[in-house]
Amino acid sequence: MGCEGCDDRRDALNRVAPKLRLGDKVETMTRATGIRAVVDWLHDRKGRQKPRRSERAAPAGPRFVRTDELALDTLALIPRLPPDITRVVGVARSGLIPASILAAHLHLPLATLDQQTGAIVDCGHGWRLRGAERRSGRTLIVDDTVHSGAGLANVRKITEPLGDRLFAAVYVRPQASPKPDVWSVDLIGPHYLEWNLFSSPVTPHCAFDFDGILCHDVPPDHDDDGGLYLDTIVNTPPLYLPRRTPVHIVTARLEKYRQHTLDWCAKWGVPVASLTMGTWATAQERWATPDVVPAFKAAAFDRLAREGAIFGGPPTFVESCPDQARRIAELSGRWTLCPETAELHRPNT
Repeated sequence: MGCEGCDDRRDALNRVAPKLRLGDKVETMTRATGIRAVVDWLHDRKGRQKPRRSERAAPAGPRFVRTDELALDTLALIPRLPPDITRVVGVARSGLIPASILAAHLHLPLATLDQQTGAIVDCGHGWRLRGAERRSGRTLIVDDTVHSGAGLANVRKITEPLGDRLFAAVYVRPQASPKPDVWSVDLIGPHYLEWNLFSSPVTPHCAFDFDGILCHDVPPDHDDDGGLYLDTIVNTPPLYLPRRTPVHIVTARLEKYRQHTLDWCAKWGVPVASLTMGTWATAQERWATPDVVPAFKAAAFDRLAREGAIFGGPPTFVESCPDQARRIAELSGRWTLCPETAELHRPNT
């Protein structure tokens, strides 16, 4: 049964919340109602089911999980943890994201685990934990996902010298064996994770748009197909950087900007397997015909998939523009992912 005072504060916060920035909302609600109410409110804000049970089932089918969702679902672990945790250990490397969130919220020391060597390294901490270290209790070992369970089995084995441990993950595949002791979400079906899509075993399945994916989009007032545009694409900051596997890029940038594009990739350490660029003479010609850009990208993507340049599956095109992403899926008959909207567009087959 809820506390009447907390309910009143929550109602008041719901009236005020639309006028506040997200960070201010979270801070205000944490002071007023505690972390449980914050997690519930954040999930309500995203129109998602509240994680009332030990595990919350995510929608079935392929999906794209954003980093902000990972943070929210990590917070949902906190009410499920016992009070005797003395240290948080993140499984390198993606497990360090939820581990650092949990360690910060629980005011506990943070360490990292190297699965290859079994080494556990203290990440250090500032003045807030001085004198607050707890000497007896369990070590919480955290990863972002558990897919087959093989990785978790290995982590259990190499951490045996630590003694009493509790294993947690944010996302767990229902078929995984073994499973951790605690988790937030049953992650059903194939999935793409924003924080490792661009340097993971999924990367060879994909072809990538350039502007809006590898780097920020060119602002409309800089798209003059001249000096301002050139200065922008040369100096634009990165957005997502694939650095592990050479990638196939399909972009509507004009062919005359090929060397500038390759130079940018070299500057930021992006290995390029192939670079398909627009054959139009000018930007004006490129946009003269409706639907020409998604048709161009869909044809290039389909060719790469049919020739086996994109291997594994399902072949997926990663596109920055929501409208183009939908159209590319329709025209190519293949999966298209739009990180901007976190949508996976199914092919019309």
